[in-house]
Amino acid sequence: MAGVALLALEIAGCALTGPYLIVSTPTPTLAPLPTLRPDGGYTTALVLSNANGGSRAGSFIASKSYTIRFFCEGKGNFYLSYGTVNGPVREEMRCTATPQLNGTQLWPATGGEVTVTASADLGIPWEVLVEMQS
Repeated sequence: MAGVALLALEIAGCALTGPYLIVSTPTPTLAPLPTLRPDGGYTTALVLSNANGGSRAGSFIASKSYTIRFFCEGKGNFYLSYGTVNGPVREEMRCTATPQLNGTQLWPATGGEVTVTASADLGIPWEVLVEMQS
């Protein structure tokens, strides 16, 4: 075989010789995850994300009414907790192979700090967007 390199392999004490054709296969490209953007009439108050699961937290001042939007992708669970005028809220979502966009109701302005904590099982990418009315 002209132009093909010969390769000798030794596996567990067994010598393998001969012409081997080494073929490179391309790595499959996954579709990019959606990027959350605020709806018209809203501005971004907070963005949290993690490409490999795990946890992140952040806070913002709820000077106007706000909504929390989020998605996750893969086989596992996603958890979201945040404070509201009605007290703390904890949500859990089962993630699927296709990103599913979810959101909370419109929460009223409090003028106070709201902390948002999001986490997912390892290997589960997710993103959270807090959007506040303009």
